[in-house]
Amino acid sequence: MVPWYDRPPDDASLGQIDALSHPQPIAATAWWRRLAEAADGLPDRRRFDLPAEIKQWLPFVMLVDPEGHGRFRIRIYGTMMAETAGIDLTGWLIGEIPAPFDSTSGMALLVRTIETGQPVFGAGHYGWTGGRGNVGHETCYLPIRKDAERLQVLGVRGFLGASRT
Repeated sequence: MVPWYDRPPDDASLGQIDALSHPQPIAATAWWRRLAEAADGLPDRRRFDLPAEIKQWLPFVMLVDPEGHGRFRIRIYGTMMAETAGIDLTGWLIGEIPAPFDSTSGMALLVRTIETGQPVFGAGHYGWTGGRGNVGHETCYLPIRKDAERLQVLGVRGFLGASRT
């Protein structure tokens, strides 16, 4: 498998990644690229119907709003993500998410997405106590314009499988 963390996959890499393992992030990246090319820049939410555009990924989506001063609020947290994590993080500020979740790496990826205006990719896992195991995931963070001055980040997650601890 071609590693694709921290950068958008180029066209050659896209064909080498096992799309069955990560269908949501790969498809979302291709969708974002088409919108960005048509906009000649960042996709602008005012020019398309976001829920209609991403309905097939909604269970795997988080929509995050920067609130200034390094604060990010999760506006939408998909049902599959909530079910897998065991908690619905809709409305939570990243950084105030309860243990055992460590949002440090996610925060860094969100900041990078906003600062660069480019897709950023990350990988991680949910680990649970009590023998529930671990679930690996990969997430693409896609910047979109909320309005003329503000950006949002659309995160689309693909799950890689579970293992028992």
